[in-house]
Formats: sequence, structure tokens, C-alpha cells
Amino acid sequence: MNFWITTDTHIGHENIKKLTNRPENCDELIIKGLRVLAHDDILIHLGDVAFHDAGERKYLGNIPCKKWLVLGNHDKSISFHLGLGWDWVGESMELRRFGELIKFSHKPTPIGEETIQFHGHFHNNPMQYWEGELKDILTSKHQLLIIENMGYKPATLKSLVRAVQRARPGTYS
Repeated sequence: MNFWITTDTHIGHENIKKLTNRPENCDELIIKGLRVLAHDDILIHLGDVAFHDAGERKYLGNIPCKKWLVLGNHDKSISFHLGLGWDWVGESMELRRFGELIKFSHKPTPIGEETIQFHGHFHNNPMQYWEGELKDILTSKHQLLIIENMGYKPATLKSLVRAVQRARPGTYS
């Protein structure tokens, strides 16, 4: 079993293509990218799934494993998304894996006990366009995931954590 992470798919959102310089077929690339998932895996989605309910249903129909959703600013309520077929939905969540306490959120939040916080929200937009109150809380523990830079497919939690660990000063794993 692997944990996989993705964020900000925005299925069916035409304007996101212009805002983030996505290719015209980005929805198809995102759906195709789900082929890496196995039946016993868990996909953690960091919010902003789809622009319309039909797009979200199509997306969910291509996920063969458990599906956990951390709500984004464009998502609806917990009960709404559970009704569409998500296995778990919440505002944020934490997991202990690979020697780390990892928090998952859509937007960055103030750091608590976690050693890593994975979030989305900003896409590949220059930092000058990010909300000031969010920029002000960023630390080296915050890790922005950008689907536009991930080949429009999920990444394993293990690979993401190992990359953070390798980048820390004084670590050589």
C-alpha cells in the first residue's frame, strides 16, 4: 500500500488553463495520471477537485483506491463530497510516516507540532500574487505541491518526504 498525494486538479475549470498555463487536455492528463494508483493505495487530494459535480464524479470514477479529500477553497461541504464518493473528507489531517509528523492542508496554516506540512493552493503562480497573510506564515516546513509541476499525476508520499529530508541541511539520506 502506498499513500499518493495530488492537489488542485480543478477538473472542468476552463479558466485555470489560462491562469496556470495548463495544456488544453489537462483534464485528460490528470485522469490518465490516476493509472499509477493500485487497489490497496490511498489517494490524498489537497483540495480544489473540480469545477462541476459531473467533473468530480468522472474523476472519482477513475480512482481504484481509497480517496481522502482535504477541502480546498473551491470545494463544497464535507457531507457533499462524502455523498459523491470520497471515503474521508476534512479541513486538514495529520499522519506519522517515515519518521515525520506530516500535516496536509489546502492552504498553508501556522506550523504546530508537524515536521512537514504539504499544501497546494498557489499553483505555479509567482509568489507576488499569493495572499499576504499566507506568505507571512510560510516556513521551511511548508512544502507547496504544484500539480502543474508534477506531470499532472499523483506523487507518492514516500518520494515527497524523502525529497524534503534530503534537502534539509545536515541530512544525507
